[in-house]
Amino acid sequence: MPASCSALLLLLLLLLLLLLLPLLLLLPPPVYMFAVALAVLFFGPCADKFGRRPVFIGSILAFIGASLACYFSPSIQFLIAFRGVQGAVAAAFSSTGAGMLADIIPPAHRGTAMGISNIPMFIGPILGPVLGGGLSQAFGWRSTFMAVIMYAAVILLPLLIFVVPETHQYIVLQRLKSNNALAAAEIDEATEIERHPPRFQAPWYPYQLLLDRAILLHAASTFVAFGAMFCCVVQLSWFLAAAPYYISPAMIGIACLAQNAAGFFFCPIGGKLSDIGYAKNPQQPQLKLLYNNAANLVLLPASVLLYGWSFHFKLHIAIPLIALFLVGVATSIYVPAVFSYLTTIKQQNAAAACAGVQSLMFLACGLFLLVAGVAVEKMGAGPFFTLLAGLCVVSSTVAGVQIHANRKAAAAAGELAAAAQQREQADDDSSEEAVVAAGGTEQKYGSV
Repeated sequence: MPASCSALLLLLLLLLLLLLLPLLLLLPPPVYMFAVALAVLFFGPCADKFGRRPVFIGSILAFIGASLACYFSPSIQFLIAFRGVQGAVAAAFSSTGAGMLADIIPPAHRGTAMGISNIPMFIGPILGPVLGGGLSQAFGWRSTFMAVIMYAAVILLPLLIFVVPETHQYIVLQRLKSNNALAAAEIDEATEIERHPPRFQAPWYPYQLLLDRAILLHAASTFVAFGAMFCCVVQLSWFLAAAPYYISPAMIGIACLAQNAAGFFFCPIGGKLSDIGYAKNPQQPQLKLLYNNAANLVLLPASVLLYGWSFHFKLHIAIPLIALFLVGVATSIYVPAVFSYLTTIKQQNAAAACAGVQSLMFLACGLFLLVAGVAVEKMGAGPFFTLLAGLCVVSSTVAGVQIHANRKAAAAAGELAAAAQQREQADDDSSEEAVVAAGGTEQKYGSV
């Protein structure tokens, strides 16, 4: 029951993000991206220290307050300021949600869960403005704020307060110990959980987690992959609005559905692929990335190249849209595996670890927004996206080399352990034979 309630809460929170996007994206895009990148660094450690429910409830209350301020805003400056607050508060949902999934979903099935929860991150930038735009056109711009206020206050907040339990493993274990010590003692992971009592970490702690050798290369690869995808999505409107396409804004929105479709269908597939890799050997968590990193390495650079050069030579519109779909496929397969891997090796700091990677992803979006337009204008679409594809190749290749190196090292260690066990068994057998031989000798001389 708690797991199903928590899963329902996550889906509802993700729907709230979809409604919120059209409001937040009206901010200067790089400013919004950088604001969220900073805010998420605070909420991740908070969720790991104080639990998931307090952070969720506090962020929902703050979100409702900021939305009310936007609804009654007397000036554009006031409105922009509180939209920034909305963006900062919204950052709590994704990192805390990832921590909740780590609490209730075992590592063997976590990839699939992460894949489903990542869907709005890939389809939201397109569907959000469509939903919000429809409300604004029909009822005015304030109606979008009222819609998210009512949704948060009527559905999310009561659900959090009255239905969804705390899922933080340490907090839940301590409560169980106080109520039923025998039941707590029977939990297999109890000792490991109690070895890591939660404590509040500084906002830069998520980045410290990313410096772990087991994480660093995969975090860098995620930075490049998500930035490349976002760059393709953002530049699409500029390319299609210019010669020879001259596509209307409405049709450009429809064209972006190619990337939406990829996110919707392939995020769960990517998560499942991560679980299949992990099932090969649960003692090697990096196998969660084995197939996903390979798919990203093959698909992403090729599709980015196709995307850039098709616009460079102004080919038929179907070609860049197919390329955009493949870019979405590659990143949708890869990103859920990264979050599944992170929460497996950093179980007790799952929210903070995911916050670090999410911060990098938003930083990538902000940086690419700043440089992409100028770079395309100076270099041309083909050369710029070739450079981007090269970065994708390098980051994915280096991450893949580490995965295979660790896999070989683990296999070699397993062989050494097996050989040592065989030698130990052989020594034991020799000792038993010696004892038997000595007993036979004593019996022989005793009879004489």
